[in-house]
Amino acid sequence: MVSTFLLFCLLQAAEPTTHEVPEVDVLKMSPEMKTFVDDNVKAIRNPTSRLQRLVYVVFNNDFLNLTYENTTTKTAEQTFVQRSGNCLSFTNMFVAMARHAGFKVAFQEVMNVPTWDKHGNVVVLNRHMNAVVFLGGRVITVDFNPDVERDDRTSRIVSDNRALAQYYNNIAAERFAAGKRFEALAWFQKAVDVDNDISFAWSNLGVAHQYVGDAEQAEACYRKALRVNHTEITAMNNLERLYSKTGRLVEAEKLRRKVQRFRDRNPFYQYDLGRRAFETGDFQEAVSRFRKAIYRKPKTHEFHHMLAAAYHKLGEDRKAERALREARELAPDVFNRDRYSQKLDLIAKH
Repeated sequence: MVSTFLLFCLLQAAEPTTHEVPEVDVLKMSPEMKTFVDDNVKAIRNPTSRLQRLVYVVFNNDFLNLTYENTTTKTAEQTFVQRSGNCLSFTNMFVAMARHAGFKVAFQEVMNVPTWDKHGNVVVLNRHMNAVVFLGGRVITVDFNPDVERDDRTSRIVSDNRALAQYYNNIAAERFAAGKRFEALAWFQKAVDVDNDISFAWSNLGVAHQYVGDAEQAEACYRKALRVNHTEITAMNNLERLYSKTGRLVEAEKLRRKVQRFRDRNPFYQYDLGRRAFETGDFQEAVSRFRKAIYRKPKTHEFHHMLAAAYHKLGEDRKAERALREARELAPDVFNRDRYSQKLDLIAKH
């Protein structure tokens, strides 16, 4: 998880307290980290071999033995010590280590297929973060979550400042989910202080203000989020709920229709609804959602793959075969093409 988006939920606020948010250096290298890189990597003179070695010692269980943990965001040093964290935690650690090893490396924000989690009363939309290394005219992606699709994504390189703001935003969301609402508000504020153009953090700050009863500040934050990014759907959704709660029903209805239009046009939203329907056994609904996703973005192999899976569950194997063949045709690499070929062979045997 790189960044978390909160959907407003009405709860009872606690008494306010003042919270100081520390200045955090998420890329700080401990002496032990420097020694680890120096001993295992830095002496290798060839840059390509040195990068391969760095990736190997980071990922290989005989060295760091890292554990992926989606719920906790950590600094580079904390990740190294605790050997666990989410994608932003691991990316913090890798960026710090790679720079110490002499590489030009940056954070990359990935707008991949979204997933939603619920932590208590907080609904969270997850984004993803990885690292890119610039080496000899190539841009090499280093990703710590093997379950994230590596193709058909919109990615963008972001500054260290944006990554730091996302760190503060994530910590705030974790505090919010733990019931530390006023503490969360301070961390969200810190996120937008670090990067004034981070739309989802403005939306989250609005949620925190709304929770503590400051509807005026909440509205201002939602509107700021939409000025920064007019497609920030969580800010639209939160503002619509605020208008509904405060009796501004005409404005609320306009926003509700706008949110629905955005969702209807978003293939990844349709895909996510299809996955949810598939997981609950509603395979007909899954087929409908996957077909809508394909209509909007027809060259995404995973959409066709899941459509095939839904057809197979419905006993419509001819349609499943057609969808799998399409997925195989669109697959960006040998691994996925072979995977789909094997599934086609299994269907043919039945």
